[in-house]
Amino acid sequence: MLSWWMIAPASAVIGALCGFISRSVLSGILAAAIPWLALLVALVYSVYFVPYGGGGAVFWPLAQLFGGSLAAASGYAGFTLLKWLKR
Repeated sequence: MLSWWMIAPASAVIGALCGFISRSVLSGILAAAIPWLALLVALVYSVYFVPYGGGGAVFWPLAQLFGGSLAAASGYAGFTLLKWLKR
């Protein structure tokens, strides 16, 4: 449960930075894509490059499905909130 509280604010900050740095239409897409891809990189790294510590099956695709969706939505929400506050 703690990881949800780490993913959402960090993604919102990244989305807000995308909105602050860039003013193009592409910045909204980047605000959602960068957190999603960052979570994918972290999951793939932890599964394939960190030594195996035993345990059950690998559920990183499910973690990416739910956590990546949260990261993308939170990043885009941070982007939208910054755009709304700038008006």
